[in-house]
Amino acid sequence: MSQCPAPANEADWVERARRGDAEAFARLYEAYQSSAFGAAILLTSDRTLAADVVQEAFIKAFLAMPRFRSGQPFRPWFFRILTNEALRSLKRKRLWERFRPAPREQPAPVPTPEALALDRERAEEVWKAVSELPEIGRAAVVLRYYLGLSEEEMTSVLGVPAGTVKSRVARARERLKHILANV
Repeated sequence: MSQCPAPANEADWVERARRGDAEAFARLYEAYQSSAFGAAILLTSDRTLAADVVQEAFIKAFLAMPRFRSGQPFRPWFFRILTNEALRSLKRKRLWERFRPAPREQPAPVPTPEALALDRERAEEVWKAVSELPEIGRAAVVLRYYLGLSEEEMTSVLGVPAGTVKSRVARARERLKHILANV
């Protein structure tokens, strides 16, 4: 590990990680591990799968760091990797489940710490509704409302134009309203 002084900001950690500094990448891991796991749980509705998704996303990000464009923000780049990995994992999971003879129980949605402060019953209804959204809509809701990504960051994470981000968020919100109105 490098004996360089501690960077003053995240951009310095990113730059050091780009040059192969494992300690710098470990700092990025520490900074994003918790929110990555929370997002992965919400994207997959499966704690075990979420843990695998986070691990794979960090491995892929670490291996891709030398190709990371200097000066670009790390957060949207990393969450794009995480989101893509979650969606790929869900596809693999569905394919696997098609060949499994025994039906599998649907895991209960996991509320965020903020949602726990709300009425527990309503929070469970909301997260159940989120888990019923199509994967693209679920990803839009998680990125926008759980992680608080800006429209620009979501554009980068999802790899789609700003108009598509807006319409996905709007459609997901409308679908959530419909689901929750029927609860």
